[in-house]
Amino acid sequence: MSLRRSVRRATLLACALAVFATSAADAEVKTQAAGGFVVRNSATDPMMQILTSGTVSFPFLSNAGQEDTALCFRSGAGTLGR
Repeated sequence: MSLRRSVRRATLLACALAVFATSAADAEVKTQAAGGFVVRNSATDPMMQILTSGTVSFPFLSNAGQEDTALCFRSGAGTLGR
């Protein structure tokens, strides 16, 4: 393989890797009308559910142990935090 071809391949590879490194984005899910959204773990248990009404449910929390840190909801921003 010639040096020129090696440099060309290395340049193309570097450009391809740069594209992947800079293409991070939020995941967006658009459900069909009257459809909800469920996040499941590897055992297919529901970890989070978003209903069409906008209600967010974490089904596993009812079985979770008590923690020392509280989880708060900011109603103005719609975010969860401490």
